[in-house]
Amino acid sequence: GCVGARGDGTRPTGGAPPVVLGEGEDESTAARAIAHLARGADVVYLGEQHDNPTHHAHQRAVVDALLARGVRPALAFEMLEETQQPAVDGALAGPAAAGDLDERLRWRDRGWPDFRMYEPLFEIAAREQLPVVALDLDPAASRRIAREGLAALGAESARLASRLPPDPAREGAIAGVIRESHCGLLPEARLPGMVDAWHARNAPLARHTP
Repeated sequence: GCVGARGDGTRPTGGAPPVVLGEGEDESTAARAIAHLARGADVVYLGEQHDNPTHHAHQRAVVDALLARGVRPALAFEMLEETQQPAVDGALAGPAAAGDLDERLRWRDRGWPDFRMYEPLFEIAAREQLPVVALDLDPAASRRIAREGLAALGAESARLASRLPPDPAREGAIAGVIRESHCGLLPEARLPGMVDAWHARNAPLARHTP
């Protein structure tokens, strides 16, 4: 939804109550509630487990609800690398079968789950002539940052550096998540570079927001 709970179950101060879709509840009603909460928002984040078709169905319902309110969003995908933007624009410029779009976007080749789960969002974008934005950093650049640090990219590093104010607690928390997701097996010396890579992957997303 538009606002989630913290890890301790509380909401940020002043935040709206989260919209929770329980089992058996009407998906379209919840989607309309989310679209109502999102009115006037610059950015709406729709999370997912990549291989969960139910999450994708919820995303489609929310996008449809936003359109019904007269909102004309751009649809931005972390699954598409920013260097692919010309290919994305070309692939969506004319009619194409799902299999063709999958191939032109190198979706399966880059390891993402079944394109059919994502296809309806692309169909909505084509039908409504909504922009589709490629957000992700080139994986080769991300891997190099993780191995060698952000400075390894030379002049490009300034574009991808975090502009957040210094916060050791925040950086430690990010490192902790990375450590845990690798089962505690990463050498501690690798963590600073991987934190830099985490920030660098978020930089393209932040630049595409108002």
